Amino acid sequence: MIRPLPEPQVRQPPSALRPAAARTIVPPEERPEGQQVREGGTIAPVIIHNHIVMSAPPAPAPVALLPQTLPPVAEPRRDPPVVQRLHPAPVVIDLTEPEPDAIIPAAEPKPKDPKAERAAKAAEVVPEGTEILSIVPRINAEDMKRGKVNDGSARDLERTLQLFVEMTGVGMVEAMTQAHLSEFVDLCAMLPKNYRKSEAERNKPIGDIIEAAQEDPHVTFISAATINKSLTNITKLIKKARSYGISVSGTLDPGLLRISEKGAAKDQRKAFTLDDIRSIFGHASLTPGVNRARPEAALFWVAHIAALTGARREEICGLAAEDLEVRDGIHVLFIRPNRYRRLKTEQSERVVPLHRDLIALGFVGYAAKREPGGMMFDLRKKAKGASYGDSIDYRWRQAQSETVGTGQRKSFHSFRHSAIDALIKAKVGKQTRAQLFGHLVGDIEGDRYVGEPDLRELCDAIELLPSVRA
Repeated sequence: MIRPLPEPQVRQPPSALRPAAARTIVPPEERPEGQQVREGGTIAPVIIHNHIVMSAPPAPAPVALLPQTLPPVAEPRRDPPVVQRLHPAPVVIDLTEPEPDAIIPAAEPKPKDPKAERAAKAAEVVPEGTEILSIVPRINAEDMKRGKVNDGSARDLERTLQLFVEMTGVGMVEAMTQAHLSEFVDLCAMLPKNYRKSEAERNKPIGDIIEAAQEDPHVTFISAATINKSLTNITKLIKKARSYGISVSGTLDPGLLRISEKGAAKDQRKAFTLDDIRSIFGHASLTPGVNRARPEAALFWVAHIAALTGARREEICGLAAEDLEVRDGIHVLFIRPNRYRRLKTEQSERVVPLHRDLIALGFVGYAAKREPGGMMFDLRKKAKGASYGDSIDYRWRQAQSETVGTGQRKSFHSFRHSAIDALIKAKVGKQTRAQLFGHLVGDIEGDRYVGEPDLRELCDAIELLPSVRA
């Protein structure tokens, strides 16, 4: 449907330009209703049949305005545009069909290089996030402040996570997957027990160490207990990261990868026999005839205290000069946190009476000559992150190797196992043993209500340990 256009509207001109009404008399029959005309008056413009009837005085004559003559302005010179013509190389299309009998041999796949794969994985660009190693200091600082870990446990956490990053190439917490944890466990099982202990291996890539171990038929690999300990450290990282608000995959579960320790007893360090102990203390560096002012003096006392108290190596090496006291007429060692080292656990803090052999060897006189506020032994850390016990490790290994030999899962820690076994055989009660060795009793009642130790009872128990010399 076509709509008609509206009729044109006529706008009223301004009053200054409004023409005067014409003198024409409009017949009455053609006048609009109500329109009156006075004699000699004018008629306002009236629209009649779409026509305006009006007249206007003559318009003034237009005045011509001549434009002012201006001096010509020279236009700036414009260089012609430069048109660069492109001459594309001609496209040659080969329309010839290949011969049907022509066969193009496929490229043979290159054999995989484990070293190259690990290098490529380490070079991959990882997404932005939180670096695994960046939160380790925070975790250790918090746990140390609360007394939950000692220096050794803090180092274990750092080393485990450094090894995880090196083996898997994963540097960010957010990028960790269960597959990475599985890969880590598989590679750990191929690590030799004493990897990177020698100076030659200190900076050797972990992949090269694993490959060399696979070719050595006499190598001893790390135990299931050590791998499970590493998984415990990774579990701590995951829990702490979540508590810090870091986005961690919900599928991560290191517990699923723990290795069964059915042979845990054979994985643990073995105790020294009494014959082993007496053979070890026959070594030149451990006999009373040596000048104990020499560097070997520290090993002399540390080894004797370990065999005659069952204390841990780092607990002994980190003793302060004031940690030997007399209580109720009994010389006792206070194994407690100090400025040199922390303890492994809260229950590790304890009081241990001196064995009669230590008193006979002159340990009380030795301790009295130590500078107050100083260390009990002249030990220095070998490097940043090392322990005081590491400084006697070389001389100890030498003494063990020259007496009872290395291997057989026996080490300095075997002194502790020997002491525990000796008191078990002597029928010393569980609670007394726990107080001497810094263990939990194992039941809620015993752990909560153990009370103050009876020094005389502890002294009698210590005297049950056999002398290190016949």
